[in-house]
Amino acid sequence: MTRECDRTDCHRTHYARGLCQRHYTQQRRRTPRTSKANSIDRARLVYLRRLVGLPDDGPTPEHTHRWNRQENTTP
Repeated sequence: MTRECDRTDCHRTHYARGLCQRHYTQQRRRTPRTSKANSIDRARLVYLRRLVGLPDDGPTPEHTHRWNRQENTTP
């Protein structure tokens, strides 16, 4: 016997995470793409910023302007 979608009144074949392909795709589109696995805690972020000479709250507009200018001049 094949597994069906977990949504009520949906009898399509299971695709992933208990859902059919249609409902799985809908859920993926509604779910934010931020991931805890890729996030870094605030103390570690401040430490790393200080190592490279950035302010604790991130790059200033001057830093961003310089980075963009250097990016455009590299071959």
